[in-house]
Amino acid sequence: MRLLPILLLGCAEDIETPDAPPSFEPVAASLGSLSEEAIALAPAWLRDDLALSLAQVSEARRDELAALIVDLDEPWLTDEVAFTVAHISPEVLDDPDFHPELLLDNAQWVYRVDPELSYVDIVDVGEPGTDDDYYSTTTYRFEVDGQVVEKTIDREMYYWYVVHPRIEDERPYYINAWFDCSRSSLECPQSPDNGMFWREFLWEGAAATCPSDGFCPVLRDVLPDVEHAWNGASGSGAEGAIGDVVRYMLSRDVDDARWLTFGAYGERSIQPNRIYGLGRGNCGEWADMTTAISRTALLPNLNVAPSSWDHTWNAFWDDAWIAWEPVNFWVDHAYGITYSAFATRGDASIFLQTADYTEAVFDMQVQVTDSAGAPLDGATVAVFSPFEQDGQQYWWPAGELITDPDGVAVFTLGSEAQYTLRVESSVGNYPPEDNRITWASDGVATGETDTQSFSVDALRAPPAPEATLVDASGPATLSVAGLADEGRLLGTSWRYGETAAVETWGPDVDLYVMDADNYALFAAGEPFEAVAAGEGEVDVDPKAAWVVVVANQRVSATAAYGTLSATVTPGGNASFVDSASAELRYRLLPGQHAALRMTP
Repeated sequence: MRLLPILLLGCAEDIETPDAPPSFEPVAASLGSLSEEAIALAPAWLRDDLALSLAQVSEARRDELAALIVDLDEPWLTDEVAFTVAHISPEVLDDPDFHPELLLDNAQWVYRVDPELSYVDIVDVGEPGTDDDYYSTTTYRFEVDGQVVEKTIDREMYYWYVVHPRIEDERPYYINAWFDCSRSSLECPQSPDNGMFWREFLWEGAAATCPSDGFCPVLRDVLPDVEHAWNGASGSGAEGAIGDVVRYMLSRDVDDARWLTFGAYGERSIQPNRIYGLGRGNCGEWADMTTAISRTALLPNLNVAPSSWDHTWNAFWDDAWIAWEPVNFWVDHAYGITYSAFATRGDASIFLQTADYTEAVFDMQVQVTDSAGAPLDGATVAVFSPFEQDGQQYWWPAGELITDPDGVAVFTLGSEAQYTLRVESSVGNYPPEDNRITWASDGVATGETDTQSFSVDALRAPPAPEATLVDASGPATLSVAGLADEGRLLGTSWRYGETAAVETWGPDVDLYVMDADNYALFAAGEPFEAVAAGEGEVDVDPKAAWVVVVANQRVSATAAYGTLSATVTPGGNASFVDSASAELRYRLLPGQHAALRMTP
């Protein structure tokens, strides 16, 4: 006879079924289903910045921008469109003269031009919808000692300096090249039906809309047969796309007349299409045209400004930034830098390039605090150097930076030279008077650091009330983690008056475990009690409702990115046997919080 297991001999009612483990749900406010869908479609490395950008614009514009990503019929453009949404100032995105579909046009023309160019290929790494971390970049063919060498640029270089639709101080608008703008206006934005974006215009649109008596050369007639990007030669010996871009800008019609001359008067536009229509400009207009033409040709390029004199030129990328100035056919030209050189990204943030032009540099470390001595993050520090013109001395911009979570900005400047500065922040300025600067440094020796401290006569926003810690106990253990892993400095550019989001480390955030009643007090800004503060473990009653909170309340102008995680594990007397956990990716502006609610 086969014996049955003893367990089967008992009555069913004698077997106690374990309870289900507690569950977690996010409490944090959502940007809306459309925005969340757009964020999920973007590559993983881009989602935080995209969410931060969408959080800073109006609700109506947020929906437009999210729909632009969600409704894409060409999924391979998702990363390019999402990147530009994520990295344009919110003031520009909310501008009523800015049309979001321009960002789609911009991306489409990048891919439309690529098959016609022999010296460059767009490389897509991974696929949208299949690979979570997909991205694109470009591979170039260079001529080195008579041999063709292929070079692939980093993805950040591709998105910022090939794809990005903003050059410097202009806004990404549709422009009618032939529209007579008033002298007082640098930009005359049009609707998509009445204007054109510069990628399309410079590639082929100028010829299609050219006045009957005009001379309108376009890149489509110049670049398709070019086999390499550059041969490494300087000056007029430069060959490949770099040399042909210069020759294109210096080309003449059948009557030996240039379509783009040097010299500015009357209307001084900062829009490439209109500069083309006017057919003239000084160094600033030529620099804007050079960058627009280069990016249309898929060549990474930017404008460079020195503080030593009233001038600007360009730089293209070949393992390093290579200076060039097409108006003079200078390629890889050695510029002397006495004070500083700086450039602007498409999000209106400025970065120093001084060390690319001289080895004689030092670091000026500027510490900014409030009147109580607390570090002031997100303050804009604008530096100036002396400039002489017509026998008069002025203080000329030498660059600007945004202070980090410790209230510090570090400038790389020319050694043993004089500098002044101005600090502007949301709580106060130094000097407090408008349009005033203060002495900063005489410039120490090469390789040294000069540390300067400045305090604004105001207090930063006070932090939220501190928690009162109380004891907790129970048959379950709740483990919490979630320190910020990245941050973004949110500062207003002194030069452009727009908000930039600059990379930094994760600021200090607060982590709490509290019950539902105390969470309501915390959310209202009232004093509250918590059973735990910081990362770690706490024993809790799993039959009670607990809230795990992460708060970005110790900084004035730094967004915090991180992942809040919570795990509940049963102890010996717990009524459940399986652990439960949850994660919540957070992107918090200063003063914001995110939370996970644990319920039985």
